[in-house]
Amino acid sequence: MSDPRNDSLERLREHVIEQLSTGYSRDFLSEEEFEQRLETATGADRHAELRSLIVDLPLAGSPNPPAVPSDSSVAADGLERFAVNRGEVPGESTLVAIFSGADRKGVWSPPRTLNVLAVFGGSDIDLREAHFPPGGITIKAFAMFGGVDIIVPEGTNVEVSGAGIFGAFEAGRRKSPAIPGAPAVRVEGAAIFGGVEVRFKR
Repeated sequence: MSDPRNDSLERLREHVIEQLSTGYSRDFLSEEEFEQRLETATGADRHAELRSLIVDLPLAGSPNPPAVPSDSSVAADGLERFAVNRGEVPGESTLVAIFSGADRKGVWSPPRTLNVLAVFGGSDIDLREAHFPPGGITIKAFAMFGGVDIIVPEGTNVEVSGAGIFGAFEAGRRKSPAIPGAPAVRVEGAAIFGGVEVRFKR
């Protein structure tokens, strides 16, 4: 049985190597810098170490390299840094699951506002490896005879304000307090004969 954390690390490693290759091809990295970072990425065993290798590089679609953030959020006990998208950030997008499923997980760059519609279907939104928009993300979730499951990393600032009508709209119990300056996740909407749940995980 595979270890989910190791799988997550390897997915992030692949993403980082791809970003380094793109940065080198676009002249954001010299040959020496590229080779050094590539060597570090190959041997890195922590998410934070991998993310630090691309924090000053643009994501795909961004013409200019982002400024290196000086306020990166790091857990007080030295755990993973939250990844912030300093490149081009979509304003809004919609995810629809009608008699089907629609998920977002792994390394991805969510928009500032994500609309999620689940009708007789389900949607899983996993933000643990996401590159958060500056200022955080707003998720507008609507579930009717369906469910929306939102997973957020421990330490994020979460605000939940939704209505459960013959259903549930709720947030699970966090194991650790929010970290000052951490990304904000705002969840709003409604669940009618369905459920919208926010869960905290590392």
